[in-house]
Order: sequence, then structure tokens, then C-alpha cells
Amino acid sequence: MADDRPARVAALAVTVLAPSLPPRRLAALRAVVSHRTVTNTLARAPEVGLDVRCASGEAAAGSD
Repeated sequence: MADDRPARVAALAVTVLAPSLPPRRLAALRAVVSHRTVTNTLARAPEVGLDVRCASGEAAAGSD
């Protein structure tokens, strides 16, 4: 977690275990893993919408 505000995750670490992968294929695996959807999304933050509703289903005051 980050030490500053707002409260957020400061860093993520990913470890990929590839049993029996030939050493010559490591670069290819690294390229595939580094361009996966989750990595791309975290590298370029998406827009975040917020919709707050009451139990009755009505939109709460001030929600988008």
C-alpha cells in the first residue's frame, strides 16, 4: 500500500512460473506476459465511473 494519500496500492509484483520452458523462449514469454490485458490496464489507468444507489434502486443524490 502507498504511504501517501489517497489510499491505494503502490506497487504490484507478478511472478510467472513456466515449467519446462526452454531458455531460448524466455524472451517470448516475457513479451507476452508484459502485454497482457491486466498489465496494459494498470499501465494506463481506465476511467472509473461510480453509481451509488439506494436499496430501492433509486440513484442517490450526487451520483453520476
